Amino acid sequence: MEEANRALPELIEKHNRRFAVAPKEAESTYRPLPETTLEHLFTRRVYRRISGGQTFSWKGKCYMPKPGPGVPRWEAKAVIEVRVGMDGQVWLWDQGRAWPCVETQATPTPAPTTAKPEAAPASPRKPAANYPWRKPFSSKPL
Repeated sequence: MEEANRALPELIEKHNRRFAVAPKEAESTYRPLPETTLEHLFTRRVYRRISGGQTFSWKGKCYMPKPGPGVPRWEAKAVIEVRVGMDGQVWLWDQGRAWPCVETQATPTPAPTTAKPEAAPASPRKPAANYPWRKPFSSKPL
């Protein structure tokens, strides 16, 4: 191990001489972190359609934005971004802002109305006695 540690600087120098490339620009390309918590960055991101009741489904459960002041309403059937944190917290992400969500009951489906009676099949119709198809066919020209 000690011998390998002594040989390592020489190997690094040899590797860098062979493979190193000078950057096109000397200026750093790192950007500052956006003004958001890391909790919102390290999430699983999925897209869902929001229903008319402001709910969406995720993994068999129904969620809605946590009620409170300033919570906007989204159009029904709008596609929204849903972020799920490592701790399982679900957020609705819209225009750079996270709206915490709570689990709720699914929007109830309307009860079916009384069944309409099916139409009876039409009775077979018999053509009249003077119908052209009832006349005998003749191959003689008229």
